[in-house]
Amino acid sequence: MRTNFLENANSAPKRRGPPLGRLWPRVTACGAAVAPEILGINSCADQDLVVADSLVRGRLELQSEPRSGSGQLAYFCIYLADQATWLEPDSGRIQQIDPYEIAVINSEVPLRTVSTSGTRHLSVFLPRTLMLERLPWAEDICAHSLSLDSRTRSAVHSLVAAFRASIELDQFDAVGPCLVRALLALLSTVGTDAEPAAKPRRVITIRQEQVTECIKRHFSDPALTVTSIARELKVSARYLQRVCEGGASPGEQLRQFRLRVAAERLRNSAWKERSICEICYSCGFSSSSHFSTEFRRFYGVSPREYRY
Repeated sequence: MRTNFLENANSAPKRRGPPLGRLWPRVTACGAAVAPEILGINSCADQDLVVADSLVRGRLELQSEPRSGSGQLAYFCIYLADQATWLEPDSGRIQQIDPYEIAVINSEVPLRTVSTSGTRHLSVFLPRTLMLERLPWAEDICAHSLSLDSRTRSAVHSLVAAFRASIELDQFDAVGPCLVRALLALLSTVGTDAEPAAKPRRVITIRQEQVTECIKRHFSDPALTVTSIARELKVSARYLQRVCEGGASPGEQLRQFRLRVAAERLRNSAWKERSICEICYSCGFSSSSHFSTEFRRFYGVSPREYRY
């Protein structure tokens, strides 16, 4: 039987937002199926964010098909359920998603989903462009079980309550963007239970690489700080510090990179006509005395001694 369960949400209580059928317009129910009860749904129109709270009344097995046509939107769905659910992507490897663990679904990829009777879902829909902007590796973690530690799971419980309250109070338009940012921040810290051969690089490793690349691009700007790096990566400075735990902090990475470039330029023939002060400023240092102090601390000699 082919039906469009998401369209049933259009007359649901607390309903405000675009027709959900534009997200997954073609859904096949496998066997007898009862459409889930939509407990509430709301949207943030200016950012195309949608949140839906639903309850499965009977075993529900759905086969979604990729979107087609210009009138349908490319979305990711981040969902959490209070009971175990199962996902089966094209690879045929079934993934069990444990209660209150996060799962990510791509509307452009075929997927079979199974939920048991009594399962309550909290689903957050966000545009593909926004998801990839915040999590460039999002496609790598789709349809995988994402491992949550106890602290992250506790944060997830709090977020679920906040999302549901935003629907009930009809305030998702006001608070939705903040809640979605918090959810994406959680996603950026979790691992995946994919097989080793298919397992994407840990998201923390990718974030660390992004910090390094940002420093390489902007190290010569004396205004570059941990805060501005975090702003470019669209995360908090505190989160960047956590990402780099176990290694050099972002601030230390920036300091060391500037010093290494300065050292290379001090002995580079292409820079032999430049003064030490010019090299200092070209590497993002705003004070020659501070540069000399930091250089001696790092290399054990002054910039002048290192050069000659």
